[in-house]
Amino acid sequence: MTRFQKINHFPKSTEMTRKDNMYRNLARLREAHGSKHFLFLPKTFILPAELDQLKTDMTENPGKKWIVKPASSSQGKGIFIT
Repeated sequence: MTRFQKINHFPKSTEMTRKDNMYRNLARLREAHGSKHFLFLPKTFILPAELDQLKTDMTENPGKKWIVKPASSSQGKGIFIT
């Protein structure tokens, strides 16, 4: 790098900026410190790994709306409600 160049990304910043990675980290913290500290965190499923859990929850709560967000898109691209 020259002295005029700047780095605009920090190493491992995707752990906070990607929705799936952030949820995984928050879920680990919730397990370690208890769920009472994480009441702000909505029910979340990371697909396709948790597809069976999502299907079960959708069966138990018919008519409930779900927000689907792509893991690495930004500015609302690819978001839809089902």
